[in-house]
Amino acid sequence: MSASLQAGINDRRHSAGKAYGTELNQSVAKNVLDLRYDQFMIVVSNRIQVAPGYEKEFENRFEGRARLVEKHAGFIRLEILCPKKIQLHGSDQGGSQYYVVLTYWQTAEDFANWTASDAFREAHSNRPPKEMFAGPNVFEMHEIIQLVEAKSEDS
Repeated sequence: MSASLQAGINDRRHSAGKAYGTELNQSVAKNVLDLRYDQFMIVVSNRIQVAPGYEKEFENRFEGRARLVEKHAGFIRLEILCPKKIQLHGSDQGGSQYYVVLTYWQTAEDFANWTASDAFREAHSNRPPKEMFAGPNVFEMHEIIQLVEAKSEDS
C-alpha cells in the first residue's frame, strides 16, 4: 500500500475517532471501522423510474447490454437492483417504480473517464422508448467510508 494511501486511511480513522468525541488509537479504530483499501471506492447510483408495464422490457435490456463497462479502467462491479415490496409493521414498504443501477469505481476520475469514452457512447447508443420511463433518472455519486460484512463462522 502506498504511503499516501495509508496516510489517507489513517486520517479517516483519526477523524472517525474524533466524531465519537474521543481520540481513538489506530488499532482500536481499525477494529471498529474495519477499513481496508478496497472500501475507499466510488459508488455511482442511477435511479431509474420505470413506467408500469415496462419492467420486464427494462430488465431484458440489461440482459442484452454491450458489456463494455467491465473492460474500462477503474471499474470494479455493476449491480442492478429491482424494486421489491415487503410487509413491515402492518403496511407495505418499498416497491417503488425505481430500479437502481450501481457501478463501483476505484476513483471518481475513472467514472468520469468512462462517461467520456467511445465505449460509453456505444453502450448507451440504443436508447429505449421514452414511454419506458415514468420520470427523470436520479444520479448520485458517493464514496464508501465504511463497509461492514458478516464474518464467516471460521473467523
